[in-house]
Amino acid sequence: MSACNRPPELADAQLLAVLDGDASAETRAHLADCGACRERLTVLASQERELMAALRDSGCPTPETLVDWSDARLAPAEAEAVAAHVDGCIVCRAELDDLAAFQAEALEIQRRMDR
Repeated sequence: MSACNRPPELADAQLLAVLDGDASAETRAHLADCGACRERLTVLASQERELMAALRDSGCPTPETLVDWSDARLAPAEAEAVAAHVDGCIVCRAELDDLAAFQAEALEIQRRMDR
């Protein structure tokens, strides 16, 4: 991998923000001019895809199933199985935390619109 041609080199957190769609304008501008950081971004994106594939293969419920479980829309037996999994899975708990934050933000936006 070559050296950043527009120092300072982007931090991994900045590159991960790009993958999450939360990159700053400064980060996007840096990537437009820096092939080395774009290369690092490509590597991180590949690693993220591999990790997500491994998680899917690990027996974690799908994101849709987690939403249905959170909203109490699963059959009792499936809900029990998901609850047991979530109890021991930090990844799924983090996914549910993100879901709760998203739902809270959506409710706040709706409240503002209803005023």
